[in-house]
Formats: sequence, C-alpha cells, structure tokens
Amino acid sequence: MSPPPEDTIDLLINGKEVLCAKEYDVVIDYMTTPATFSMTVGSGRTVLDLMREFPPNSLFALRINGIVQFVGYTDGWDRVGGGAAEIAISGRDRMAQLIRDHIENERSFTNATFEDLASAAIKGAGITESTLFYDAASLRAAVSGTPIVDTKTVSKTTKSKPVAGKGSGPELVITGVSEGAGVIFGVAEVRQGVTTVETTQKKVVSMITGFKAEKPIKWDAGESWFGAAKKDFDRAGIFMRAGVDPDGLDPNIFFLGTPDGQQPAKFWLLNTRRENTPENAVLVGPPEVRYVMTGRHSEYVVLGQAGGGKDGRKQVIGRFHDAEAAAAGISAKLVKKDTQAKNARQADFLARKLCAEERRANRSFTYTVLHRHTVPLISDPKTRIVPCPDLVGHVRDDEIGLNAPLWVQRVQHHKGLGSGTYTKITLIDPEDLVFGEDDPGAPVPGRPTKKHTRSK
Repeated sequence: MSPPPEDTIDLLINGKEVLCAKEYDVVIDYMTTPATFSMTVGSGRTVLDLMREFPPNSLFALRINGIVQFVGYTDGWDRVGGGAAEIAISGRDRMAQLIRDHIENERSFTNATFEDLASAAIKGAGITESTLFYDAASLRAAVSGTPIVDTKTVSKTTKSKPVAGKGSGPELVITGVSEGAGVIFGVAEVRQGVTTVETTQKKVVSMITGFKAEKPIKWDAGESWFGAAKKDFDRAGIFMRAGVDPDGLDPNIFFLGTPDGQQPAKFWLLNTRRENTPENAVLVGPPEVRYVMTGRHSEYVVLGQAGGGKDGRKQVIGRFHDAEAAAAGISAKLVKKDTQAKNARQADFLARKLCAEERRANRSFTYTVLHRHTVPLISDPKTRIVPCPDLVGHVRDDEIGLNAPLWVQRVQHHKGLGSGTYTKITLIDPEDLVFGEDDPGAPVPGRPTKKHTRSK
C-alpha cells in the first residue's frame, strides 16, 4: 500500500524559500490574534550562517501548497540542542505590532465608526501604509451618543385640471423616522387632499449629521493599540485580524468584520465504522470533545433600564432559557445588570449572548486530519482546500451522535519527528456565534464591503 500523499508547508523569508523544515507548528485562531508559527530548519552550513541569513524581524510568508496563509515578521530563532546545524524560527502576523506597541498619549473619539478606530490603531502603532478590508458591521457608529439631526423641508407644486367631487393628489405633511447605520431617513404620512387646481406635496426629511457623544471613547496611555480598540470591538461583536496578501509581499493588510456561521459547508468530516467512505468526505477518528457544565446555567436574566425624565426609569427584563443545560440537570440562574439594555428586545438578546459565551467556553469539538493539511471540497472532491477559520464544515460523527454543520474557530498544522503530520480543526456550534450588545436584526444599510487604503 502506497503512503498517503503529503501537503507541503514552506516559509519564505525576505523572498527566499527556507528549505529542510524538519518540524513545524502553525496556529491560526479566529478569536485569538496574532497567527503564529514555529519551524525548525537546518542545512549543511553552520548555525552561524543560518543566524545571519534569518535575523529577527525578517519579512516572511507562510504557505501551504504554495497558497499564502499569513504574512508577518519573524520574532527570531532558538538554537536547537544537539550537534546538527538547526535553528527554530518563529514569527507572527502583523497584528503583533498592534499588541507590542503601546499608547503614550491619551486618545479620545466623539464621532467614529469601528473602521475609524481600526485605522487609528493601525496608524498609531506606526504602520503608515496599510489596507483595511471591512464589512458593513464595521460601519456602525462606535460612539454611544445623541444624534445631531438636521431637518429639511422639500415642497413641490403641480397643476392639474379641476375635477369636481374628487380629491387631489396626496399631501405628505407628517414625518416619522426610520433609523439605521447612522442615518435617519424621512418617512412621510400620506393623507388625501381636497379638490383643487394646484396640489402641493411637502416632505420633511430628517437626517443625522453627527453624534453628540455623551460618553466618548477613551484610549488610555499605557494600553496597547489593539487592547484599547478591542474593548469597543468586543462591545459590537466585531473582530480585527490580519488579512492575507496572496503574493506574500505585503504584511500590512487587515480585516475588520464578523464571523459567518450561516455559510454553506465547504468540507465534510466523517467518523464512522461503516465501509465505503464517500470520496468527498475526510475520514477522521474520535474527536477531542470539551463538553462540561462548569459555568453553564439553565436560565440567563439581564436587568436593564428604560425611560427617564419626568416619567422615571422602568426596569427592563430579558431572559434566555438554555434547554441543553436544563436537560443535563442544571438548575441555576445567572442574573446580570446591564444599563446598556434599553428595551426588552435588547435585554433578551444580551441574555442569549451570555448563554452563547458560556457555551463557547465549555463546548467544542476538535478533529484530527492525519497526514494532510488540506481537505476535499464537498462539491468537487478532486479539488482540495486548506481549512481555515471562519469556514463551515459538516461533521457526521456516528460515535457521539453528531450530524450538523459546525463553524471553524481554530486550525493547527503540525509536523513532528515523533508525532507525525496532522491538522487539528476546532469547531463550534454556529448558534454560539452571538456577539455585540444588540441583535443586528436587519442588514446594515450603507456602503458595501470594500477596502480602504491608508498611505503617508
């Protein structure tokens, strides 16, 4: 029986391919930044030659089968014991700079989107030229404040022939508001006019032109740039990560967005004792399962406040019942006060979010793909893809009774002299991808997904 084919992980440092990678460990996690690698390399030359050729802070690109996974700068190397001329090179993607560099002078923001915060963190960390990709969620206003509204009245008069006994065209006279993505669109009430030769249509449009911040965002001196921005990203359920340059040349690419657990599954993991495994499935062994009730509750309650002024404040209560924990015999309630909950819908969502946070911390599935770093595409098994975070894979595990799509949180590619070659894929239930402070509800209107380039 011929050995299974292998996938190739290689490293480009300063544009040169590093050969003779004896061991490596690569970790990419959606919820933990930056992505990291460690690779043991050797050659027929001396250790001193290797040290000089691969100094710390060298530009690198890590590739699997020629496909770039991430780009960054090396942290340096460790001398491996023994007589062989080997060193272990390690590195991180460009998010490391936003974690390493710290704020010297306090910063504040009174009218900013999350895109603005990400750009400020990148520039503040000393990266003067960068490209930021983002989705619509990052355009939401980051500052919680009072909208500054300008009102404009538009009138239009038209002439028509007199019609006895019938009303004229509609007259738009009363305006409400429809709110979304930092803009309030005018909504007019329509009522029937009277018989007239001239018809006047009036429309009053109210639009937000800015925000008067009640509590402006503040970044304190001594915080890392990423740590300062992350507090507000967490509040909105937005993640900032390093992007990928397909050519492996530009490390200064970043992405700001939200995970997508509703996308179609791209690959299929199968744990079964049946014969005749489908060619578009990857046969895996029993998983590493984390399924504990530590910190889990059967009911989550959020207490908020609504109203104010002469009417006084009223308590808002949100609840979420975790049927899974209750079925396991857990009878415990988690109650949290949250002044950000201004209505029952928001309080219910925050209660659901508390449940999702505890589920993510205590429920996950890790499957090991032996010998390979790629998996076949469900729709075309002759095509193989590199599994990465923020993909969805379908898992059928006959041993633990699991048959469902799961979201990829973490991928580890590994090769060791004693442990062999494998890829570990950690997946979670897409229902546990609940973030932010409010239910996103309808899609956010505004600019489409795009990139923003910042230069000197």
